[in-house]
Amino acid sequence: MKVLDTWVSYSDLARLIEQDTSWFSITADFVLNQLHALIRVPYELLDDYCEDYDRSSPGSRMVKKLRDADWYEYARVIRNTVSHNFRFDFSRYKPEKFPITWRGISLTPDLDGKTITFESFWHKSGYELFVVMRDFARDLPE
Repeated sequence: MKVLDTWVSYSDLARLIEQDTSWFSITADFVLNQLHALIRVPYELLDDYCEDYDRSSPGSRMVKKLRDADWYEYARVIRNTVSHNFRFDFSRYKPEKFPITWRGISLTPDLDGKTITFESFWHKSGYELFVVMRDFARDLPE
C-alpha cells in the first residue's frame, strides 16, 4: 500500500492471515476496536452532558433519567470492559446488581475477569446499543 509516497508492506498482516486460526482473531480485534469507538465515546458524552446539564439547571434530573434508561447499566459495563483490556471487571459492582440484562443478553458474575465475546457484546448488539444512546441524545434538551 502506498502512503504519502512511501510503500508500506502488508507482510505482517499477510503472515497473520496465512495462519489458519488467525482469521477469527483478526476479525474479533477489528470488531472490538470499532465497537470501542462506537460505545465508549457516546456513553461518556451522554454521561458528561447530563451531569453538566444538571449542574447548570438545578432540579432537571437528567442524570437520573440517564441512569433509569433500560440500557444504562449494560452500556456502563460494556463501556468499562471495552475501555480496560476488553475484560469484564465486576469488582465495583454489588452482587444484587446481577444479572445485568439488556435485550436478552445477560451479564452475570461468572464473567468477571473474562474477555468480552460475541455472546455478551458484538456487532449487532453494539450497533443497537449505539442507536439507543443516539436516540436518547436526540431527546435531550439543548
